[in-house]
Amino acid sequence: MGKILKNIRKYINEVVTNSGKYHDFYLLHFREMIKLIPVVGSWIDAVTIGATIDANLQERLEVLEESCKKALEASDKTTLESEIASINGAFAVIAITNLDDISKRIENALGEISNSLKLLSDNSQEVRPHKNFKFVTISGASAVGKDCLLDFILSQQPKTNAKLELLRKFTTRDKRNTDSRYYDFVTDKEFDLLDKSGNVLFPYYKRDARYGFEYAHLIDLAQQDCIVFCIFTHFDGFLTAKQVLKEKNIHHISILLTASQECLFLRSNTRNLDPNDLKKRKRSILADLVFLEENPTFVENNFDLVFENGDSSSKVDCYNKVTELIGLSEMQIQIDSLNINQN
Repeated sequence: MGKILKNIRKYINEVVTNSGKYHDFYLLHFREMIKLIPVVGSWIDAVTIGATIDANLQERLEVLEESCKKALEASDKTTLESEIASINGAFAVIAITNLDDISKRIENALGEISNSLKLLSDNSQEVRPHKNFKFVTISGASAVGKDCLLDFILSQQPKTNAKLELLRKFTTRDKRNTDSRYYDFVTDKEFDLLDKSGNVLFPYYKRDARYGFEYAHLIDLAQQDCIVFCIFTHFDGFLTAKQVLKEKNIHHISILLTASQECLFLRSNTRNLDPNDLKKRKRSILADLVFLEENPTFVENNFDLVFENGDSSSKVDCYNKVTELIGLSEMQIQIDSLNINQN
């Protein structure tokens, strides 16, 4: 852990030198970040002496270290700015999710991070989505198979040269065995701080838990030649999200999975859920199904693909429809030759 922190301090000092020649703003911002690095290091040393290092913290520090390395390798302004956005996001997550006891000391620096993210995202000349960038949202009621579809797509990634990514998502709910790897589980206080810093995109509340996507991560990925996937379950906020993406000139592809109430309830019953959680899930399913039934125009106008995902033989059909829609025909699967359990 100490070696990683030492490397990060060294890398960011070097990034200051490299980025300062492009714009004084970066020089000022990174000076503020560097002031916090000893604070982060001291806190980590204090709480981890003689203890097992938290796996999430270790992973986040490694992400920050890798982002710093990439920034040093940047040979042009656009690439450097992309990596700076990634550094900002990684540093903000580390600071917020691990330093509750010194939150007042990092508040000013989080403000600097928020300002930098806003400047990078609001200036259309500074942040332009890559011409091949696609943002794919998968929506639907609970138990309709959103995560299963996403995991299946990613399992077939070796079939394409396209870069496929998951947009990181913050949530305050408990972790489940079926969760995909894009979730970052945080406390309510951590979510508040992340939201205050400007790093939560499309926040919403569902079944006593809060959700939101990492803004810096999307801005970083949008400048790359890649396809980014995310699960978007908040129908009330969907129109706003579509408008924001449109204003950012982000190519948005929206997919809606549907299934009958009977099918969704049956799937929910087979999951190892607390009885109270199961009741909340079923109420949420009913609310989503009623909304979709009562708003056919919403469905017709806002989704590029609507797929019935209720029967046991639809998994590969659904996968093929989605990959065709997003332009990944090389990933198509011939159902006759497939030898897997499609349930």
